[in-house]
Amino acid sequence: MIKKYKKTILIILVVILLVAIAIIPLKIFLYNREFKDSIQAYSKETEYVKNVDFEGQHDLIVKFNMNENFKKLEFEQRESIMQEISRRMEEFYIIYRDKLCQYDSKIAYNYGEIHYIIEKDDYTTSFVSTELYKNGVRYDLKTELKSKINDRIIEVELQKIVNEIDSIETLKSINSIKEIRELKNELIYTTAVKSYDEGKFKDAIDKFNELESTYKNAKEYIGKAKTLSNIQGTYRKTAINIAVINGWNITFGVDPMYDTTNYFDQYTYKYKIENNQIILEGEIALRAIGNGITQKYKIDEKNKRISSNTGIYYYESNKVDFPKRREEPKIGMTKSQVENSTWGKPNKINRTTTKYGIHEQWVYDNHKYLYFDDGILTSIQD
Repeated sequence: MIKKYKKTILIILVVILLVAIAIIPLKIFLYNREFKDSIQAYSKETEYVKNVDFEGQHDLIVKFNMNENFKKLEFEQRESIMQEISRRMEEFYIIYRDKLCQYDSKIAYNYGEIHYIIEKDDYTTSFVSTELYKNGVRYDLKTELKSKINDRIIEVELQKIVNEIDSIETLKSINSIKEIRELKNELIYTTAVKSYDEGKFKDAIDKFNELESTYKNAKEYIGKAKTLSNIQGTYRKTAINIAVINGWNITFGVDPMYDTTNYFDQYTYKYKIENNQIILEGEIALRAIGNGITQKYKIDEKNKRISSNTGIYYYESNKVDFPKRREEPKIGMTKSQVENSTWGKPNKINRTTTKYGIHEQWVYDNHKYLYFDDGILTSIQD
């Protein structure tokens, strides 16, 4: 009889264990569905989003395909709309992250990516960042205006040549017309090569594609530029070691989020591509080699990674600026600057409004407090 009870109890325990194991993936699935449904519902409320796609681990790469109405807006209007969408995405992310952290603590370090796809351009930020990147390059109004000016200069130069061609109606010499067309092609080619040499590989590809593939060595340039464009971005080898490829530069270092000792410098090198390998140019410091940097890295475009005999760097994002170390809060900072400091966002905000202005107390763990007067940090208690 006792043996029978023991067997029954054992079966019950096994069943409970199996149910417990099955509940975790089910909960993760339900949290994921709730996260995606919230974003889908929100996107339908806006008048500028055509559809939304999800990629990556836990679907934390969210891609908004923007519609024609959005494309017609000026940069300032676009930026305001993207900031508002990003703010709402942060709210959804925090709820999703807090739920998943019960079962997967690593998500606390996965800040995801938010992409705004506008024709061939990809504007990117994360769920917890206010910085905006366009095709992997830090982007703001100054960059937008500079881009417009450069595009306009090239457009004016090309239009001058096109006008010359169109105005030669009475010219009988076919050779003269060909000569003018050759000038146009040469201008496009020179502009494309200049973009390639400056590390602006996507711009170079666009310009080379305006030419016949047989024009000089345009086809060869396009092939190289595509490879170089595909490998731009941030790669991670371990939790702390990263590499950033930006144009013709590659920088190795420790992610400032984890580096609190300043024991490891950043190393930036020029590189070239040979036999599908990144080859660092110039003398490599012995100290750098001792930190796991070698001279050659094999490119694996398909799996988005670069590797050497010291390990593999896996592609993480299209950001091409090496992360900056977060500062400690300082008197005089704005609230936004404090949120991007080492203290981050507070657990709680106590706000007092008087005739003299707005006073806020930000509450953090370990009895730490920050005090703001009209949005400016005036006192630190730690």
